[in-house]
Amino acid sequence: MKKILLLFTLFIHVIFYSQWIKLGLDKKNVTSISTNEITPTIFAVADGALYKSSNHGDTWNLLSLNNSGTIYYAQIDKINESVYIGTSRGIYKSVDNGISFNPINNGLPNNFGIYPSVSRILVTDNELIINVSGSVYKTDKNVINWTNIQSNLSTGNITDIDFYNNVYYLTFNSQLYSKVGNGNWELITTNPNWAISALTIQNNSFFVAVYNGCGSVIHKSNDFGQTWTNISPYVHFCSPTTIFGYNNVLYLGGTYGGYSSGNYGQDWSVTTPAIIFEKYGNWILAGRDYNTGNGEGGAIYRYFDTNLLSTNEIDFKEIIYPVPTKDYLYISNQNKENKTVSIFNLEGKKVIENSSKDSKISLNLTHLPKGVYIVEILTNRKKTTQKIIKE
Repeated sequence: MKKILLLFTLFIHVIFYSQWIKLGLDKKNVTSISTNEITPTIFAVADGALYKSSNHGDTWNLLSLNNSGTIYYAQIDKINESVYIGTSRGIYKSVDNGISFNPINNGLPNNFGIYPSVSRILVTDNELIINVSGSVYKTDKNVINWTNIQSNLSTGNITDIDFYNNVYYLTFNSQLYSKVGNGNWELITTNPNWAISALTIQNNSFFVAVYNGCGSVIHKSNDFGQTWTNISPYVHFCSPTTIFGYNNVLYLGGTYGGYSSGNYGQDWSVTTPAIIFEKYGNWILAGRDYNTGNGEGGAIYRYFDTNLLSTNEIDFKEIIYPVPTKDYLYISNQNKENKTVSIFNLEGKKVIENSSKDSKISLNLTHLPKGVYIVEILTNRKKTTQKIIKE
Protein backbone atom coordinates (compact mmCIF):
# COMPACT_ATOMS: atom_id res chain seq x y z
CA MET A 1 0.00 0.00 0.00
CA LYS A 2 2.82 2.44 0.87
CA LYS A 3 4.50 1.78 -2.47
CA ILE A 4 1.24 2.46 -4.31
CA LEU A 5 0.78 5.74 -2.44
CA LEU A 6 4.37 6.76 -3.17
CA LEU A 7 3.95 6.04 -6.88
CA PHE A 8 0.68 7.95 -6.88
CA THR A 9 2.33 10.93 -5.22
CA LEU A 10 5.18 10.95 -7.73
CA PHE A 11 2.70 10.64 -10.61
CA ILE A 12 0.73 13.64 -9.32
CA HIS A 13 3.92 15.72 -9.03
CA VAL A 14 4.97 14.91 -12.59
CA ILE A 15 1.57 16.02 -13.90
CA PHE A 16 1.06 19.20 -11.88
CA TYR A 17 4.59 20.52 -11.40
CA SER A 18 5.81 20.36 -14.96
CA GLN A 19 4.75 23.98 -15.52
CA TRP A 20 6.02 27.29 -14.25
CA ILE A 21 3.34 29.56 -12.79
CA LYS A 22 3.53 33.30 -13.41
CA LEU A 23 3.45 35.32 -10.17
CA GLY A 24 3.50 38.85 -11.53
CA LEU A 25 5.73 41.73 -12.67
CA ASP A 26 4.55 40.98 -16.18
CA LYS A 27 6.56 42.37 -19.11
CA LYS A 28 9.41 43.44 -16.81
CA ASN A 29 13.04 42.33 -16.71
CA VAL A 30 13.35 40.60 -13.32
CA THR A 31 17.09 40.61 -12.55
CA SER A 32 17.34 39.94 -8.79
CA ILE A 33 15.23 38.00 -6.26
CA SER A 34 15.70 37.50 -2.52
CA THR A 35 13.34 35.75 -0.12
CA ASN A 36 12.54 35.58 3.57
CA GLU A 37 10.76 32.28 4.20
CA ILE A 38 9.87 33.15 7.80
CA THR A 39 8.05 36.45 7.24
CA PRO A 40 7.24 35.39 4.40
CA THR A 41 8.41 38.05 1.94
CA ILE A 42 9.80 38.21 -1.60
CA PHE A 43 11.86 41.15 -2.84
CA ALA A 44 12.45 41.46 -6.57
CA VAL A 45 14.31 43.93 -8.76
CA ALA A 46 12.53 44.55 -12.06
CA ASP A 47 13.33 47.19 -14.67
CA GLY A 48 15.65 48.92 -12.21
CA ALA A 49 13.00 49.26 -9.49
CA LEU A 50 12.34 47.40 -6.22
CA TYR A 51 9.16 45.38 -5.61
CA LYS A 52 7.92 43.48 -2.56
CA SER A 53 5.31 40.76 -2.06
CA SER A 54 4.05 39.65 1.36
CA ASN A 55 1.57 37.06 0.08
CA HIS A 56 3.68 34.55 -1.86
CA GLY A 57 3.70 36.68 -5.01
CA ASP A 58 -0.07 37.17 -5.37
CA THR A 59 0.36 40.96 -5.34
CA TRP A 60 3.37 43.28 -5.56
CA ASN A 61 4.11 46.73 -4.15
CA LEU A 62 6.58 49.16 -5.70
CA LEU A 63 8.97 50.45 -3.01
CA SER A 64 10.64 53.85 -2.97
CA LEU A 65 14.26 54.52 -2.01
CA ASN A 66 15.06 58.22 -1.82
CA ASN A 67 17.83 59.36 -4.19
CA SER A 68 18.88 55.78 -4.93
CA GLY A 69 18.96 55.94 -8.71
CA THR A 70 18.63 52.60 -10.49
CA ILE A 71 18.15 49.46 -8.36
CA TYR A 72 20.45 46.55 -9.26
CA TYR A 73 20.38 43.96 -6.49
CA ALA A 74 18.38 42.80 -3.44
CA GLN A 75 19.67 40.58 -0.65
CA ILE A 76 18.02 39.53 2.63
CA ASP A 77 20.16 38.65 5.65
CA LYS A 78 18.89 35.18 6.67
CA ILE A 79 20.13 35.75 10.24
CA ASN A 80 18.65 39.10 11.28
CA GLU A 81 16.23 39.62 8.35
CA SER A 82 17.74 42.97 7.32
CA VAL A 83 17.27 43.86 3.63
CA TYR A 84 20.19 45.21 1.57
CA ILE A 85 19.73 46.93 -1.78
CA GLY A 86 22.47 47.66 -4.32
CA THR A 87 21.85 50.76 -6.45
CA SER A 88 23.56 53.09 -8.90
CA ARG A 89 24.22 55.37 -5.92
CA GLY A 90 25.58 52.99 -3.31
CA ILE A 91 23.98 50.51 -0.91
CA TYR A 92 20.87 50.83 1.28
CA LYS A 93 19.61 48.88 4.30
CA SER A 94 16.18 48.23 5.79
CA VAL A 95 15.59 46.84 9.29
CA ASP A 96 11.77 46.93 9.05
CA ASN A 97 11.21 44.47 6.18
CA GLY A 98 11.33 47.09 3.46
CA ILE A 99 9.14 49.80 4.98
CA SER A 100 12.07 52.25 5.05
CA PHE A 101 15.64 52.26 3.73
CA ASN A 102 18.73 54.17 4.76
CA PRO A 103 22.09 54.51 2.95
CA ILE A 104 25.08 52.67 4.46
CA ASN A 105 27.92 54.03 2.31
CA ASN A 106 30.50 55.05 4.92
CA GLY A 107 33.96 54.29 3.52
CA LEU A 108 32.92 53.97 -0.12
CA PRO A 109 34.45 56.41 -2.61
CA ASN A 110 32.16 59.25 -3.63
CA ASN A 111 32.04 62.10 -6.07
CA PHE A 112 30.38 65.12 -4.43
CA GLY A 113 28.16 62.82 -2.39
CA ILE A 114 27.33 60.45 -5.25
CA TYR A 115 28.38 56.89 -4.43
CA PRO A 116 29.33 54.19 -6.95
CA SER A 117 27.12 51.40 -8.29
CA VAL A 118 26.67 48.26 -6.19
CA SER A 119 25.76 45.34 -8.43
CA ARG A 120 26.28 42.34 -6.11
CA ILE A 121 25.82 41.81 -2.34
CA LEU A 122 26.95 38.85 -0.23
CA VAL A 123 25.89 38.48 3.40
CA THR A 124 27.89 36.27 5.78
CA ASP A 125 27.42 35.72 9.52
CA ASN A 126 29.37 38.87 10.39
CA GLU A 127 30.22 40.72 7.17
CA LEU A 128 28.86 42.29 4.02
CA ILE A 129 30.75 41.93 0.72
CA ILE A 130 29.85 43.96 -2.36
CA ASN A 131 30.92 44.42 -5.97
CA VAL A 132 31.44 48.15 -6.47
CA SER A 133 32.12 49.24 -10.05
CA GLY A 134 34.71 46.52 -10.62
CA SER A 135 36.16 46.49 -7.09
CA VAL A 136 35.33 44.41 -4.01
CA TYR A 137 34.57 45.98 -0.62
CA LYS A 138 33.65 44.47 2.74
CA THR A 139 32.48 45.72 6.12
CA ASP A 140 31.37 44.47 9.51
CA LYS A 141 27.58 44.23 9.53
CA ASN A 142 27.24 46.04 12.85
CA VAL A 143 29.75 48.84 12.23
CA ILE A 144 29.57 50.06 8.64
CA ASN A 145 33.01 51.10 7.35
CA TRP A 146 33.66 49.78 3.86
CA THR A 147 37.20 48.63 3.04
CA ASN A 148 38.55 47.80 -0.41
CA ILE A 149 39.76 44.18 -0.39
CA GLN A 150 40.92 44.17 -3.99
CA SER A 151 44.53 44.13 -2.62
CA ASN A 152 46.77 42.53 -5.27
CA LEU A 153 44.10 42.37 -7.98
CA SER A 154 43.58 45.04 -10.59
CA THR A 155 40.15 46.60 -11.08
CA GLY A 156 38.29 44.77 -13.80
CA ASN A 157 35.20 42.92 -14.94
CA ILE A 158 34.23 40.94 -11.85
CA THR A 159 31.60 38.47 -12.99
CA ASP A 160 30.72 36.82 -9.66
CA ILE A 161 31.70 36.65 -5.99
CA ASP A 162 30.99 33.98 -3.37
CA PHE A 163 31.83 33.09 0.24
CA TYR A 164 32.17 29.47 1.30
CA ASN A 165 33.69 27.90 4.45
CA ASN A 166 35.19 31.27 5.48
CA VAL A 167 36.91 31.77 2.12
CA TYR A 168 36.13 34.50 -0.42
CA TYR A 169 35.91 33.54 -4.10
CA LEU A 170 35.93 35.88 -7.07
CA THR A 171 35.74 35.37 -10.83
CA PHE A 172 37.13 37.58 -13.56
CA ASN A 173 36.51 36.69 -17.19
CA SER A 174 38.85 33.71 -17.40
CA GLN A 175 40.10 33.43 -13.82
CA LEU A 176 38.95 32.17 -10.44
CA TYR A 177 40.58 33.52 -7.26
CA SER A 178 40.32 32.75 -3.53
CA LYS A 179 41.15 34.83 -0.47
CA VAL A 180 41.38 33.91 3.22
CA GLY A 181 40.90 36.63 5.82
CA ASN A 182 43.04 39.69 5.13
CA GLY A 183 45.49 37.83 2.86
CA ASN A 184 46.05 38.36 -0.84
CA TRP A 185 43.94 36.86 -3.59
CA GLU A 186 45.38 33.58 -4.89
CA LEU A 187 44.79 32.34 -8.41
CA ILE A 188 42.98 28.98 -8.45
CA THR A 189 42.15 28.57 -12.11
CA THR A 190 42.91 30.39 -15.31
CA ASN A 191 41.87 29.38 -18.81
CA PRO A 192 42.29 31.78 -21.73
CA ASN A 193 39.45 30.04 -23.55
CA TRP A 194 36.99 30.70 -20.73
CA ALA A 195 34.67 33.65 -20.08
CA ILE A 196 33.18 32.81 -16.68
CA SER A 197 29.73 34.31 -16.26
CA ALA A 198 28.54 32.65 -13.02
CA LEU A 199 29.84 30.67 -10.02
CA THR A 200 28.26 28.59 -7.26
CA ILE A 201 29.80 26.33 -4.61
CA GLN A 202 27.86 23.42 -3.11
CA ASN A 203 29.09 20.56 -0.89
CA ASN A 204 32.77 21.31 -1.66
CA SER A 205 32.14 21.25 -5.41
CA PHE A 206 32.67 24.28 -7.66
CA PHE A 207 30.38 24.99 -10.64
CA VAL A 208 31.16 27.67 -13.23
CA ALA A 209 29.18 28.69 -16.30
CA VAL A 210 31.47 29.58 -19.21
CA TYR A 211 30.03 31.90 -21.84
CA ASN A 212 30.58 31.02 -25.49
CA GLY A 213 27.44 32.11 -27.33
CA CYS A 214 25.24 29.09 -27.98
CA GLY A 215 28.13 26.73 -27.28
CA SER A 216 28.33 27.73 -23.62
CA VAL A 217 29.18 25.08 -21.05
CA ILE A 218 29.13 24.38 -17.32
CA HIS A 219 32.19 22.92 -15.59
CA LYS A 220 32.45 21.17 -12.22
CA SER A 221 35.47 20.76 -9.92
CA ASN A 222 35.64 18.40 -6.94
CA ASP A 223 39.18 19.44 -5.93
CA PHE A 224 38.70 23.17 -5.31
CA GLY A 225 39.45 24.24 -8.85
CA GLN A 226 42.53 22.15 -9.63
CA THR A 227 40.78 20.05 -12.30
CA TRP A 228 37.50 20.53 -14.11
CA THR A 229 34.91 18.30 -15.80
CA ASN A 230 32.45 19.44 -18.44
CA ILE A 231 28.96 18.54 -17.14
CA SER A 232 26.99 20.55 -19.69
CA PRO A 233 23.46 19.63 -20.79
CA TYR A 234 23.23 17.38 -23.83
CA VAL A 235 22.22 20.24 -26.15
CA HIS A 236 23.76 23.62 -26.93
CA PHE A 237 23.20 26.16 -24.18
CA CYS A 238 23.07 29.88 -25.01
CA SER A 239 24.22 32.87 -22.95
CA PRO A 240 24.33 31.57 -19.34
CA THR A 241 23.58 34.23 -16.73
CA THR A 242 23.24 32.32 -13.46
CA ILE A 243 23.86 29.05 -11.60
CA PHE A 244 21.74 28.36 -8.52
CA GLY A 245 22.53 25.49 -6.16
CA TYR A 246 20.73 24.10 -3.12
CA ASN A 247 21.30 20.67 -1.56
CA ASN A 248 21.80 18.42 -4.61
CA VAL A 249 19.80 20.66 -6.94
CA LEU A 250 21.28 22.86 -9.68
CA TYR A 251 19.50 25.38 -11.86
CA LEU A 252 21.32 26.80 -14.86
CA GLY A 253 19.72 29.89 -16.36
CA GLY A 254 20.25 31.87 -19.51
CA THR A 255 18.55 34.40 -21.71
CA TYR A 256 17.43 31.79 -24.23
CA GLY A 257 17.08 28.63 -22.16
CA GLY A 258 17.35 26.92 -18.79
CA TYR A 259 18.19 23.53 -17.31
CA SER A 260 17.83 21.84 -13.94
CA SER A 261 19.55 18.86 -12.35
CA GLY A 262 18.66 16.93 -9.21
CA ASN A 263 22.03 15.16 -9.00
CA TYR A 264 24.64 17.90 -9.42
CA GLY A 265 24.78 17.82 -13.18
CA GLN A 266 24.83 14.09 -13.91
CA ASP A 267 21.47 14.49 -15.66
CA TRP A 268 19.71 17.62 -16.92
CA SER A 269 16.11 18.52 -17.69
CA VAL A 270 14.92 21.46 -19.74
CA THR A 271 13.40 24.23 -17.61
CA THR A 272 12.51 27.90 -17.99
CA PRO A 273 14.85 30.59 -19.36
CA ALA A 274 15.89 32.81 -16.45
CA ILE A 275 18.22 35.64 -15.50
CA ILE A 276 18.11 34.62 -11.83
CA PHE A 277 16.84 31.74 -9.65
CA GLU A 278 16.01 31.76 -5.93
CA LYS A 279 14.60 29.25 -3.41
CA TYR A 280 11.34 30.03 -1.62
CA GLY A 281 10.23 27.15 0.59
CA ASN A 282 9.61 24.25 -1.78
CA TRP A 283 9.34 26.62 -4.72
CA ILE A 284 12.03 27.78 -7.10
CA LEU A 285 11.50 31.35 -8.26
CA ALA A 286 12.75 32.50 -11.65
CA GLY A 287 13.23 36.00 -12.99
CA ARG A 288 12.86 36.30 -16.76
CA ASP A 289 14.04 38.80 -19.33
CA TYR A 290 11.21 40.56 -21.18
CA ASN A 291 13.28 40.58 -24.37
CA THR A 292 13.67 36.81 -24.36
CA GLY A 293 12.16 35.19 -27.42
CA ASN A 294 10.30 32.53 -25.44
CA GLY A 295 6.78 33.65 -26.28
CA GLU A 296 5.95 34.70 -22.72
CA GLY A 297 8.26 37.62 -21.98
CA GLY A 298 9.56 38.92 -18.69
CA ALA A 299 8.00 38.30 -15.27
CA ILE A 300 8.65 36.34 -12.09
CA TYR A 301 7.64 32.67 -12.08
CA ARG A 302 7.52 29.85 -9.54
CA TYR A 303 7.97 26.11 -9.86
CA PHE A 304 7.36 23.41 -7.25
CA ASP A 305 10.53 21.31 -6.90
CA THR A 306 10.06 18.01 -5.07
CA ASN A 307 13.84 17.80 -4.59
CA LEU A 308 13.46 20.51 -1.94
CA LEU A 309 10.95 18.56 0.15
CA SER A 310 11.95 16.89 3.41
CA THR A 311 12.05 13.10 3.11
CA ASN A 312 12.55 12.21 6.79
CA GLU A 313 9.64 9.78 7.25
CA ILE A 314 10.25 9.27 10.99
CA ASP A 315 10.06 12.97 11.81
CA PHE A 316 7.09 13.25 9.47
CA LYS A 317 5.06 10.65 11.38
CA GLU A 318 5.95 12.19 14.73
CA ILE A 319 4.66 15.60 13.66
CA ILE A 320 1.69 14.95 11.35
CA TYR A 321 -0.83 12.10 11.45
CA PRO A 322 -2.65 10.19 10.09
CA VAL A 323 -1.22 10.08 6.58
CA PRO A 324 -3.11 9.45 4.34
CA THR A 325 -6.19 11.03 5.95
CA LYS A 326 -9.87 11.09 5.04
CA ASP A 327 -11.11 13.86 7.33
CA TYR A 328 -8.93 15.31 10.11
CA LEU A 329 -5.20 15.95 10.32
CA TYR A 330 -3.37 16.28 13.64
CA ILE A 331 -0.07 17.97 14.45
CA SER A 332 1.79 17.04 17.62
CA ASN A 333 2.86 20.07 19.68
CA GLN A 334 4.11 18.69 23.00
CA ASN A 335 6.13 21.85 23.77
CA LYS A 336 2.98 23.95 23.34
CA GLU A 337 4.83 26.49 21.24
CA ASN A 338 2.97 28.78 18.89
CA LYS A 339 2.65 27.02 15.54
CA THR A 340 1.07 28.31 12.36
CA VAL A 341 -0.07 25.43 10.17
CA SER A 342 -0.94 26.12 6.54
CA ILE A 343 -2.13 23.71 3.84
CA PHE A 344 -1.55 24.45 0.15
CA ASN A 345 -3.03 22.74 -2.88
CA LEU A 346 -0.98 21.76 -5.92
CA GLU A 347 -1.49 25.18 -7.49
CA GLY A 348 0.18 26.83 -4.51
CA LYS A 349 -3.08 28.29 -3.12
CA LYS A 350 -3.45 28.32 0.65
CA VAL A 351 -6.64 26.41 1.53
CA ILE A 352 -6.32 26.13 5.33
CA GLU A 353 -4.45 28.08 8.02
CA ASN A 354 -4.56 27.65 11.78
CA SER A 355 -2.38 29.10 14.58
CA SER A 356 -2.39 27.37 17.95
CA LYS A 357 -0.40 26.54 21.09
CA ASP A 358 -2.45 23.42 21.83
CA SER A 359 -0.52 20.20 22.48
CA LYS A 360 -2.44 18.61 19.59
CA ILE A 361 -3.48 20.85 16.71
CA SER A 362 -6.50 19.63 14.76
CA LEU A 363 -7.31 20.55 11.14
CA ASN A 364 -10.61 19.71 9.42
CA LEU A 365 -9.96 18.56 5.84
CA THR A 366 -13.40 17.14 5.13
CA HIS A 367 -14.30 19.93 2.69
CA LEU A 368 -11.14 19.50 0.59
CA PRO A 369 -11.15 17.44 -2.62
CA LYS A 370 -9.14 14.22 -2.70
CA GLY A 371 -5.52 14.68 -3.76
CA VAL A 372 -2.01 15.70 -2.70
CA TYR A 373 -1.45 18.74 -0.47
CA ILE A 374 1.52 20.48 1.13
CA VAL A 375 1.52 21.12 4.89
CA GLU A 376 3.69 23.97 6.16
CA ILE A 377 4.38 24.27 9.91
CA LEU A 378 5.92 27.57 11.01
CA THR A 379 7.35 28.37 14.46
CA ASN A 380 9.70 31.10 15.63
CA ARG A 381 12.58 28.63 15.25
CA LYS A 382 12.04 26.87 11.95
CA LYS A 383 9.71 25.95 9.11
CA THR A 384 8.81 22.34 8.26
CA THR A 385 7.15 21.36 4.99
CA GLN A 386 5.68 17.96 4.19
CA LYS A 387 3.46 16.23 1.62
CA ILE A 388 0.14 14.60 2.61
CA ILE A 389 -2.62 12.75 0.75
CA LYS A 390 -6.33 13.42 1.30
CA GLU A 391 -8.33 10.29 0.41
